[in-house]
Amino acid sequence: MKKTVIISAIFAVLSLNFANSQTIKETRVIKTTAVEVYEKYSNLISKLSNGNAYNLDYFLDLFAENAVIYNDILPNNMPQEISPQEYFDFFTENIEMIYGDYSSFDLSFPALENGKWKVQCEFKKAIRFRTKKDFYYPKYEFMYKMTIEMDNEYNERYKIYKNAKITRIDVIEPLEGFFIVEKNNRYNLTYENETIDGWDEENNSRLFQTPNFNVNRIVVESGDYFNPPTLVKNEADNHFYDFKTIKKNLFGFGINCAPVGLGNKISSTNFSDIKSTNNALSLSLFYAWQLSHKQKSTWFLNLGLDLSLYNYNYKGDDYTEYQAIDADNDPYLRKIKITGLQEKAHNLGISLPLSFQYLYKISNSKKHPVFLSLLNLVLMRNILHINGITLILQPTTQDFTTITAA
Repeated sequence: MKKTVIISAIFAVLSLNFANSQTIKETRVIKTTAVEVYEKYSNLISKLSNGNAYNLDYFLDLFAENAVIYNDILPNNMPQEISPQEYFDFFTENIEMIYGDYSSFDLSFPALENGKWKVQCEFKKAIRFRTKKDFYYPKYEFMYKMTIEMDNEYNERYKIYKNAKITRIDVIEPLEGFFIVEKNNRYNLTYENETIDGWDEENNSRLFQTPNFNVNRIVVESGDYFNPPTLVKNEADNHFYDFKTIKKNLFGFGINCAPVGLGNKISSTNFSDIKSTNNALSLSLFYAWQLSHKQKSTWFLNLGLDLSLYNYNYKGDDYTEYQAIDADNDPYLRKIKITGLQEKAHNLGISLPLSFQYLYKISNSKKHPVFLSLLNLVLMRNILHINGITLILQPTTQDFTTITAA
């Protein structure tokens, strides 16, 4: 009795495995059916841009009723999951020409689910296309996963399984956002100090995924200090970034302080006890507008504001006597006594210098270039003063006060 039960159980397991598996021949035919569907899809994609009804019928016939396709039609790739009809409409509205390159094809082992064979095929599709607005999109690769279902019924005439349809086309790493930069051989482009590779040689551009890349971190280096290039959005398609050179203006300031002056001291020995102190303070500001630039030569129009303050102070007591001659030519002893002498002066000056400045670059350093400004050598890292052909308009106000006690 036990032997009968064991044999029956083994027979039931073998029967179950046989019912849910297929022979080598069946597996080969299922995969052949899936490959035919994939080849029809890849051939039709390149023909969709003409938009005729013939291609539409063939394209829609590849998909099941509720099929979903990943939307890889740039720039209108939102939403990312659309129906085959929506995909066709998007395609014909936006794409003028498309070139596809398919590789890395791989088929999964067939699985029987709900009475239908299901096969997943993974493949890499690299596409390059031109939009209706004549924008050339560079070559970009997606790794696709296509799900194909077919009836568990063999077609003797065509040697394939019946009703093979695509139910889903997904992308393993979906595109969340992107921007495109055209390569310019005059400039050196780096991203976070690393060289950017992977350019599309035919379109001389590259598509960058966001958030993996940030356009603000792409550094454009040209060696041109006063007309540096930058990346700006294209007005017709804001996914494209173009190179634009900008005029670099200058701003500078200077501070000069002389706490102890050398002039305006009383040198006569008769008043040696009268002490003098003086000091000066000046502040210079300027802004320079770039007028013209050609290679290493640059002209600027400079407008400045100069403020200067000069102070001096005489203070002290003094007594002196010496032999003198009066008007009658008679000698006498002259005595001079000074008590509480104090004299102060404040000189405030304001000027608005207007000038033209010519700079010539004499070094090739990118970080700290050296320029020749007329006959003066100027280091442009920290500008404290400018020199040029100066036309000065100088209205001046003064506050002058003297207090004397004798």
